[in-house]
Amino acid sequence: METQLVGQYLDEAKSRHGLFFVGWFNCDLWTDSDHRKKQAPKMSIDEAREQFEKQAAELSKEGRVVKAFVMETAMR
Repeated sequence: METQLVGQYLDEAKSRHGLFFVGWFNCDLWTDSDHRKKQAPKMSIDEAREQFEKQAAELSKEGRVVKAFVMETAMR
């Protein structure tokens, strides 16, 4: 978020507002042998939302506003 959204896109565009969008693909239907399950973050979507919202708040300073949005995209 800091490197890509703030350091690259916002700074280069001289913009003060940014949205960091995350698609959350962790799926309860994945089996232990599924490579996606092994590569997926080991946290809940609520923990991810909390982490990204906290990071966005920390990056919102000096007139800059950064928001994070984590969208559930997994099949149920």
